[in-house]
Amino acid sequence: MIFTLLDIINSIKKFPFYIITPTIYAIGNASEQINLAANYTDKRKKDLIVIKINVLPKFLEYSICNDALFESLQLENQNNKYKVIRFLLWFFVNLEFFFRRTFILFFRKLFKIKFKEKYIFPAIGIDQIYGTKKINLKTINYKTIKPFRSNNELLIIDPEKVKYCENKIRKLGLEREDKIVCVHSRDTEYRGDLHRKNYRNSDINNYIDTINFLIQKGYKVIRMGKNSNKKINLQHKNFIDYNFVEIQEDLLDLYLIKRCEFYIGSQSGILDVAHMFNKPILLTNMCELYSAYPRKDCDLGIFKKISNKVSGEIINISNFAKMQFKYHDPQVEIKDLIFDENSPEDLLESTKEFLENLEKKNSKTELQKNFNELIKKQHEIFFYKRPRNQHNLLKQIDALKMIRTVKLSEGALCNTYLKKQILEQKK
Repeated sequence: MIFTLLDIINSIKKFPFYIITPTIYAIGNASEQINLAANYTDKRKKDLIVIKINVLPKFLEYSICNDALFESLQLENQNNKYKVIRFLLWFFVNLEFFFRRTFILFFRKLFKIKFKEKYIFPAIGIDQIYGTKKINLKTINYKTIKPFRSNNELLIIDPEKVKYCENKIRKLGLEREDKIVCVHSRDTEYRGDLHRKNYRNSDINNYIDTINFLIQKGYKVIRMGKNSNKKINLQHKNFIDYNFVEIQEDLLDLYLIKRCEFYIGSQSGILDVAHMFNKPILLTNMCELYSAYPRKDCDLGIFKKISNKVSGEIINISNFAKMQFKYHDPQVEIKDLIFDENSPEDLLESTKEFLENLEKKNSKTELQKNFNELIKKQHEIFFYKRPRNQHNLLKQIDALKMIRTVKLSEGALCNTYLKKQILEQKK
């Protein structure tokens, strides 16, 4: 009742607020939703109100990905003067969630009934920022779908909490004037997915040469993440393995990414925090092409080496881009391909290219432009190719969001990587 009512209120143009309940358990989805909502409200001159679901998480069997993400962010031009309104909204939303979640857990355990996600967690304001309430993908022309509006410099951390973080980072050996780089490598400890989509993971020790190179360039490097299963074989006064420090906390996770000069990491949820704070990004060990392509003009990426599990045949990235859509849906597990992670040499080479591009603001090469054109055209082909008995783009649960993100993406794969792909194809 409350969920539906607030969605109706959100659609009123003259209503001064926009209310959202981001996905509480997934930092990537929540960061993306908050960022898009910030852009949505900024364009409409509204104030953003983020409601956090946090009633009895242990009893109701759910987790909160990062408390600070829902409590410590604000629009740069918006203060926190709506405390009473926020509290009332929080109370009634969490009250309805409590009764819904209790009912669903009861029937799930008693009758083994499965419920769709939208019946379990509130998604107030989410469909509206994605555009799903206005766009019918079955009838619309692909070319008329607009990319997301994305001014990624709208959100800041509460200034008082910034002061707290500035004092706390001294325990890590960091000062305000230090130039820092955040590095993240997803591993099997994340969500305990050792035997599911293991190809998304990579070994942090392959980044050692890259980290040493960045240290030589005058940066202090911080390995981000939580619950990692492997320590890095590197000790240096200008390297911090934040995974294993005692002072790690949710607020500091956000602050360090907000403070960094740029971000290097794999396609994992924390990547969207870097997007949210408008950080230059080098994507490494990529295994998803369309759903998380380098986004900003300065962003670069390097894909894993792809091969057929049965024949051992190497698959060129251009050929991979044209494979059936099921290979590009992040919700589908790929079982017949092998994704070999980037070597230390690959990572170092791509980092050097990325840094050079940042320093000199190099434009894209013809090779990069041509590949970008290829995937843009191919994604449009996926849109119109709708075989009945096969997985296709329109059956993807977040199809519209993916289309609008693909159209937004202006980055590229590393030129050095694409050159190697051409050489490999000629062999």
